[in-house]
Amino acid sequence: MTLTDFIAVVSVPLSLLAGGAGIFVGIGLSNKEERLKTIKGLQAKDFGQKKIQFAINTWSNIFESFFGSRYLSRRQLLSIPVYTVVMSIVFFATWIAWIYLLQNPEHKLGPLPIAVSLALSDFYGQGILACIVTDVIAIQLTKFSLRRLNESGLFSAGFVISYLINLVVCFFIFTVIVFMFRVEDMVRLYIQAAPHDPMPVVPYTPFDYIGSSIDLFHLETTIYATSRGWFSMYFMPQSVILYCAIATQSTLLFMIVASGLFQAAQLSKTFLLSVVRGMGTPRTNANGVVVFFVASLFAISICFMVIVWLVKEIL
Repeated sequence: MTLTDFIAVVSVPLSLLAGGAGIFVGIGLSNKEERLKTIKGLQAKDFGQKKIQFAINTWSNIFESFFGSRYLSRRQLLSIPVYTVVMSIVFFATWIAWIYLLQNPEHKLGPLPIAVSLALSDFYGQGILACIVTDVIAIQLTKFSLRRLNESGLFSAGFVISYLINLVVCFFIFTVIVFMFRVEDMVRLYIQAAPHDPMPVVPYTPFDYIGSSIDLFHLETTIYATSRGWFSMYFMPQSVILYCAIATQSTLLFMIVASGLFQAAQLSKTFLLSVVRGMGTPRTNANGVVVFFVASLFAISICFMVIVWLVKEIL
């Protein structure tokens, strides 16, 4: 590390430390009336908590109005299939737009690629039912986790356990569905193309299913070697099922992030109030002066090193 790199790395925390210590000393040595005004100003600020709470309530109301507040609410008989169809259309539209806009330099509209046509046929022919089942289970688990979140809080053991159960169950259901479709495709291929060949064993590799499903724009191709030659199959669009399940979890993820921001704002306000209230005491003033003095010594040392380095460069 050169001297310039060292100074660049060290100067940032030192500047923050010196600036913070200077402010700390300045406020600490000010009169009590100014500190009381600062405390009242901090107490009047909500640090965005009202807006965060409004966003949480709005998102929760939208979720409950669409899927109901009770488990297996009757409105879900219509809302979940509609939700699944809409989300799948969004993902397929994104895929098609990516093909025609970003992978089509001549910008000419033509027939859909075979992979997309097969994916549409496979998904809306058989995959959509599996996707609806996955969404039904995921939404019920999301309701359960949201109740634990509202009752126990973000960092409670009850919510953490419910959230982990939610993820594990949804992940397991998705991988089982993908495995079943893989076996079904393999059996259909061998019955139609090579009925006398022994069927291979399809391994259950759940983590590979997740990895191959992340890429929405490229379908995974499975190749089978039979007595009649090699056959490649475009597997049904497991990526769409995965992203539909992820979209179902978006409500819970939003609530987690919003609740975390709400608690962070609350803790920040409490911390700042406690710091300002502690200013002005002899011990706090002494600590601030010591920190400011140490930071000043480091700053002087760095300045001296810079001067020496400049002299060497000139000579």
